[in-house]
Amino acid sequence: YDIDYLAKLLDPKFHYEDYESVTVDALSRLIRPEYRVLIVGAGVGRTALCAADTASEVVVVDASETMLERAGSNLESNGFENFSLVHGQVGSGNNVFEAKEFAPGMDLRELGHFDLAELDIEGDELYALEQLEDVDSIIVETHPQYGTTKADIIDALSGRGYECEVWGIEWRKTGQEIVSGVRSNATEQL
Repeated sequence: YDIDYLAKLLDPKFHYEDYESVTVDALSRLIRPEYRVLIVGAGVGRTALCAADTASEVVVVDASETMLERAGSNLESNGFENFSLVHGQVGSGNNVFEAKEFAPGMDLRELGHFDLAELDIEGDELYALEQLEDVDSIIVETHPQYGTTKADIIDALSGRGYECEVWGIEWRKTGQEIVSGVRSNATEQL
């Protein structure tokens, strides 16, 4: 994909080729062409591009209007039309760039049903998980530096009937890991 990473240029240790590669691997394995996919915390849209390449519809949510515009621009420049953008904050937004002062609060249930959801919202993952009902597969980037650990996510998902898999560390600097949860009926389709 052709991706404008402008927001990441300030980090001299940023590795473009590895950016969100673990999450992309999980999405690639779990996504199906008929799926309606929710991406919460899209950033520049790297995972949204992966989803749009396969899914029938992708709803992209970000608390940062700057990041949401960047994700939309990246999706459009790669020729995708099967997406919609939603500016909104799920949870406190305390650790999200621009969120607290600019994004309206929202409830994910207002967006309808999704087959697959991906969450990368800097410590508000448990809050978002409470709002995701009847989703076959959920991918979560943990944020231990903000208090949401891998164990927290696994407990929340398994307590709701998901089989969990740890995909690996997304960013070694913070220890963020990617955890997926798949309901048994979705596993039969894989």
